[in-house]
Amino acid sequence: MTGDIKNDWIAGLYLPSDTLSAYNSKPRYFAKTDSAGNFSLRNLTPGVYELYVWEDKNTNLQINSFDEIHGYYPEQLNIDQNMEGFTIPLVLNFSDSLQLVSARPIGKTFLIRMNKPFTDYSLKPTDTTINIYSIDQPEDYSIKVYNTFPELGADSIQVQFTTYDSLGLEINKELYIKFTESNAEKEALSYTMTPTLPAKVAKNDKFEISFTKPMMELNADSISTMIDSVFTYYQAEDILEFNEQGTRAQIMLNLDTLNEGEKLQLIIPEGSYVSVENDTLERILATYEIKTARDFGTIKGTVSNTDRKDFWVQLLNSQNRVVQELKNTAQYAFNLVSPGDYKIRVLVDSNKDGVWSKGNGRILEAPEPAFLYKKANPEEGENPFIIALRANWEVTDINISIKD
Repeated sequence: MTGDIKNDWIAGLYLPSDTLSAYNSKPRYFAKTDSAGNFSLRNLTPGVYELYVWEDKNTNLQINSFDEIHGYYPEQLNIDQNMEGFTIPLVLNFSDSLQLVSARPIGKTFLIRMNKPFTDYSLKPTDTTINIYSIDQPEDYSIKVYNTFPELGADSIQVQFTTYDSLGLEINKELYIKFTESNAEKEALSYTMTPTLPAKVAKNDKFEISFTKPMMELNADSISTMIDSVFTYYQAEDILEFNEQGTRAQIMLNLDTLNEGEKLQLIIPEGSYVSVENDTLERILATYEIKTARDFGTIKGTVSNTDRKDFWVQLLNSQNRVVQELKNTAQYAFNLVSPGDYKIRVLVDSNKDGVWSKGNGRILEAPEPAFLYKKANPEEGENPFIIALRANWEVTDINISIKD
């Protein structure tokens, strides 16, 4: 996923006939990768094996898919002669089954905790007149439900809880949510803006505001923008598009009339938002300045062999985070890119389901293909995956071929 070479990682062979899998046993044969990422397993008894490579952070010779990046060859190997040339893609992919760990009152809230990251969830009460307010907490794989039912006292609310993970695994379970009296102080309400403020932006950038609690009430006519001292006022539904939980909203800003270097200010007055715990925010003043082309650069190229394939072209920054992305664009161009070091990655959506799959090592299901741009003739000591971009530069011919 990043082109980084993995040194001193473990390459191991397992017998598929063993009762235990590669995720809870040690390999029959193993070797460490060298400084170039290569490995060699020698003096093997002929037979059928499964090949895995992993980080082995805790040096116990077992794959912990929870926090150890790992990969595998997606077929069993019948080793009856020398074999070479295997390339193993490595991803962080928690492949354990999805499980509900606990569901109980915590302080003033009700906490539902899973054993691993999940991609989506829903809480549907049996009583359809009830609204459930919740927020997911990715850092500990949990969902916090807020008490907006003081009239219920110690009674419980029956809900149908559904959640999914990135492997397509699903839990569908009936839960009873209840709250207990607590003297715990409520957490402070805060927010974050995307992009981070103050921001130089392109006209087609996406703007979001995220809250640490679900919003229960909006003062609908109090939001405004200012351009050259001219104010425009909005109803909340005209400028904010909330997610189902009311924890995040896309800000629908129109920057088409602005020229390079001009600014737009978004003003959200104090008290515009009221959370499920009846607290609110101070005045928000967000300033967005339209990027000036000469302060930025362009990276462009071609993705070839794309017939009948769905794919994403991604621009990665020096922290390997996606900063721009294009879908099914063979002649691509990333414009208004800040100076710095970048990588270009192509992810192929082989099954055309709109999601890039990490695969599943427990059943040797391969991840969908991923390709990184790599220089053909890098200079000595140069990282062949890095594209250096300066202000007012255009880097061209960053070409990648999707291999069958």
